Amino acid sequence: MMENREDQDRETYIDTETVETNESESAAPQFSGGRRSRKNHAMAKKVTTLLLTGVLFGTAAGGTMFGVNMAAGRMAAGGNPAAQSTQAASDANASGTQIATAVPMTSSSSGSATVSDVVSNAMPTVVAINIKGTETIQSFFGTQKAEVSGAGSGIIIGKNDSELLIVTNNHVVASSDSIQVTFTDGEKVDAAVKGTDSSKDLAVVAVQLKDIKDSTMGAIKIATLGDSDKLQLGQGVIAIGNALGEGQSVTTGIVSMLNKEIKDEDGTSRTLIQVDAAINPGNSGGALLDMSGNVIGINSAKYATTAVEGMGFAIPISQVKELIQNLSEQKTKIAVAADEQGYLGIQMQNIDSAMSQAYGIPEGVYVYKILDGTAAAGSELRERDVITEINGTQVSTGEDLHKQMSYYKTGDTVTLTVQTLDDGSYKERKIEVRLGSREDADKM
Repeated sequence: MMENREDQDRETYIDTETVETNESESAAPQFSGGRRSRKNHAMAKKVTTLLLTGVLFGTAAGGTMFGVNMAAGRMAAGGNPAAQSTQAASDANASGTQIATAVPMTSSSSGSATVSDVVSNAMPTVVAINIKGTETIQSFFGTQKAEVSGAGSGIIIGKNDSELLIVTNNHVVASSDSIQVTFTDGEKVDAAVKGTDSSKDLAVVAVQLKDIKDSTMGAIKIATLGDSDKLQLGQGVIAIGNALGEGQSVTTGIVSMLNKEIKDEDGTSRTLIQVDAAINPGNSGGALLDMSGNVIGINSAKYATTAVEGMGFAIPISQVKELIQNLSEQKTKIAVAADEQGYLGIQMQNIDSAMSQAYGIPEGVYVYKILDGTAAAGSELRERDVITEINGTQVSTGEDLHKQMSYYKTGDTVTLTVQTLDDGSYKERKIEVRLGSREDADKM
C-alpha cells in the first residue's frame, strides 16, 4: 500500500526543490505546452496527441498586438447579430466585482454583421499574456528546475474597485513567477494570479487599475460572457488569440461537436466544444466568439498529429461562469521571498484519475508522511489524508500545492480542504494550519 512505500526517489517534499510530476507514458491524448525554451534544460517533452495551446516558450513577440488576420465576409450560420445588439451593461455582486453582460455591436451598411465587425468590437476585450517562471521536469538525471518563458491569451471579464480581471487557462500561468499583460493598444502592465483551478484549466489574473493608463482604459472593453448551452452544430464561431506569440490573430470556423469528452495526460476528463477554427500555440485563454460577439468558449487545446486536421477545443463558457466568479473573488496572490515562505512539512504523492480508480483514493495530493516538528505535525492533518484545496484554491498535484505555498509567509494560517478516510469511506474536512518555517523544521 502507498503508505509503506520505501522508494524515496518518488517522494516529494513541500517547499523543497523537488516536486514530482506525473507524465503518463501511455498513448492517451495529452495536454502539453507549445514550443518551450528552457535556459537551464534543453530536453524537449515528448510530443503527444493533444496539445494545450498555451504558453509559447522562448518567444519575445507575444507582447505586441498587431498583425490581425481577419477573414472578411459574412458567416451565414451566425444569424443576424445586428438585430441582437445591446447596450453595454454590468452586474455587480456583493463583493463589488463587475462582470459585463453585453458588448456593443456595430454592423456593416448591409445590416448584417461581418466577421470584421465582430472582431472590431471584440479585439479590445482580448489580451496577450507573457510569463516568466520555473518548471519542474523529470529527466534521466532526476528532477530539475528549468527557467521558462512564454505567451498565451486572456479575456477581460470584469473589474472590482481596484483591479481589472482577466480569465485565461491555468496552464498559461501555472509555471509563472511573473506575468505581463499586453492590451489592445500595446500597453504592457504587470499582473498577478487571483485564483486558479487546475482541474478545469482556468485561472483569473488581476491588473491593478492604478497601473493602467487612462488612454488604455479608453481603448479596452469588458467582454460579454454568452450562453454556450445554446450552441448548435454548424454554428459559425470566431477564435481570437495570441497565436504563436506573435500578436493577436483571428481564425474562423464552425462548431464541429458539442460535449466532446477528452482526457489530459493525467487522465483528467474535460467536456469541451470542438471547432474547426485553427487554434494554435499561444491561443490558450483566448476568446471563442459567436457571431454576436459573445464569448461562448475559452480556447484551450488542439489535436496535433499527421492523421488529424482541424480539431480545436474550447472550454464551454456556461460550464464555468460560476467558477470564474469565484476565482475573481479570491485574494490576489503575490509571491513572497523564498526565505519568508511558510513551510508545511509533508511528504506527498500525486493521485491522478488513474490512481484514484485503481486504489479508490480521491484525486489530489496524498499525504504520504508528516514530518516531525513541522506545522503539519502540530495540526489536525493526518497521514493518508488527500489535500484538495488550500484557502479555497484547488490543488491537484504537488506542484499546485507548492505554487500556492509560495504566496504565504511563515506564521500565516491557511485552511486546507482534505479528504480523510473514516470507517471505510472518505469524508471532507477543513483544517487550519499555522505555517512554520523551514529553518525551524531543520532544527528538529
